[in-house]
Amino acid sequence: MRVLALVAVVTVGALSACSKPACDRSNCSVGCCDASGTCQAGNTANACGIGGNTCTTCQFTQSCMQGACFGGNTGGSGGTGGGTGGGTNTQNGLTVFPTTASVPYSSSLTLSAALEASASSPDVSFSLEQSATGQLSRLNNQTAVYYAPNSGSARTVRIRATADYNTSVSQLIELTLAPSSAVTDAIFPSSRASTVMVVGVGEKQTFAVTRYVTPTQLSSLTTAEWFRWPSGQSFAATYTGDANVKRIYARDPATNQYLSTDVSTIGLQRVSVEISPASATVAPNGVIQFTATASDGSAVDWMVLNSGGGDVGTVNSGTYTAPAAPGIYLVAAFVGQVASTDASVAVATVIVQ
Repeated sequence: MRVLALVAVVTVGALSACSKPACDRSNCSVGCCDASGTCQAGNTANACGIGGNTCTTCQFTQSCMQGACFGGNTGGSGGTGGGTGGGTNTQNGLTVFPTTASVPYSSSLTLSAALEASASSPDVSFSLEQSATGQLSRLNNQTAVYYAPNSGSARTVRIRATADYNTSVSQLIELTLAPSSAVTDAIFPSSRASTVMVVGVGEKQTFAVTRYVTPTQLSSLTTAEWFRWPSGQSFAATYTGDANVKRIYARDPATNQYLSTDVSTIGLQRVSVEISPASATVAPNGVIQFTATASDGSAVDWMVLNSGGGDVGTVNSGTYTAPAAPGIYLVAAFVGQVASTDASVAVATVIVQ
């Protein structure tokens, strides 16, 4: 799978110039350090990196993929936003997702809508009901992002999705604003809605949710539930490329918080690589065994994707030995030339802590 863009999911706040500490793994474990010593999110081609390493600039043919410059297709361990609540609901041919949600202050939630094929126009508008707080940004003809205020007391916000061709066709989405959470979740891999993550028909992509409590307290949300839009159907963490799917949602069943990432499926069916486990947590200098298979039976090669120098651990025939320093490391199993757009790759996220 080829990733055209990844959303920056976590940014470590910069301190004032007079007290700014050196940028390293201790304060930038989920990003990279640029030339000025500032921690960057590490998911852009101009500043790519992870684990507090030095940011690198990807080549023209490459994109930044989970903190590593890469020119091929990804699979393995997957933006932003928090929301909690219900699944799809269809009324008068208009389907929305989610129908109810609990959104922490200072976070956002992607809202989706779709009209039945018989509608004279597929376009849907979103609007805040009277006295509602927060902001709406319409991304395209069937998607909007709700941005919650920075702070406030618990309250309900109602958003109306309305068919442009017939304003009598509408549905309410009810959001409950909640206190901000100290925990940040992020899908890997992920995309920004203005760009897309490309998957071949039949190609497999494994998603994962990584949880950040602090830059050095990390874990994987293994209980996440996964849904495909616009069908709203649930699926296991491994998604098989389907031309009808436009967006992937992840839900934390404990809090009902939703995350989402956009996908686009093309008619090309490439060799797919599956890696297991898709994410793992090990102690410094610990060892973990990964396995990987290619859909056509090809031999699989291994590498650690982290860039920027420093000890990132080693992998040999799927056996990964972690470095001494805590952080996030990326183990890749691939078929083909790793810098080629025809490469097929599965990426596992390893949290060392």
